[in-house]
Amino acid sequence: GERLLEIKIPTTPDYPNGEVLASEKPLMIADVAKRYAGFNKLIDRYQTKQIHSWLGVPMVVQGQVIGMITLDRHEIRPFTNEEIKLASAFANHAATALQNARLYKELEFYNEQLEQAVLERTEEMRQALQRAETILQNSPDAVLLLADNGQIETSNPAFAELFGYQFEEVHGWIPTSFIEPEYQLAMLSLLDSTKQQRRTEWTQLVARH
Repeated sequence: GERLLEIKIPTTPDYPNGEVLASEKPLMIADVAKRYAGFNKLIDRYQTKQIHSWLGVPMVVQGQVIGMITLDRHEIRPFTNEEIKLASAFANHAATALQNARLYKELEFYNEQLEQAVLERTEEMRQALQRAETILQNSPDAVLLLADNGQIETSNPAFAELFGYQFEEVHGWIPTSFIEPEYQLAMLSLLDSTKQQRRTEWTQLVARH
C-alpha cells in the first residue's frame, strides 16, 4: 500500500481513470483488465495484477473535477448501485472537505499578506508622522495645523515665539483670530479653497499679535 503513495496514475482515455475525469460521472467495470487493454501495462508499477472489478467516482466541486476516488476488488464481483451511491456520497463529502481546506489555506495566506501590508503601512505612517513632527517643531516659520472645521489642532514653537501664545491657549481657535480684519475674508476663502481643491494655495496676509 505505501509503495503506491505519490505515484501518478494515467488519466488518458485508454485508462478508466481518464474516462471518469472526462465524463465527470461514476464508472463501474466488472472486469477492468478485459475492457481496458492498457490497464495490463500497469501490473508491475501499480500492482494491478489482481484487480478485476473496479469503481471510479469523480470528486466534483462547483462543476469542476478536483480528483477522484477508486475502489477495486480482486475478484469479478461488480459493485452494486447501492455501493456506487455510497461511494458517490463519500466522494462529494471528501471533495467539499478538500475544497474548504484549500479555501481556508488561501484565506490564511491572504490574511497573512494583509496583516503584513497593514504592519508595513502602519510603520510608513509612523515614520511620516515622525518626519512631519520633526519639521513642525524645528521650522523657523510659524506653523498651524488645522482640523477639517478650520480649528487649530497643533502649533509649533515658532508660532508661540512670534505670537506669544502657547498651544494650550489657541487649541480650537480659528486662524482668522490672528489676521487683521481686512484680510480675514481672504483667509477664510483660502482655507475653503484649499480644503475643496486639495492642493497647495499661496497668498499674503497681514497678521496681528
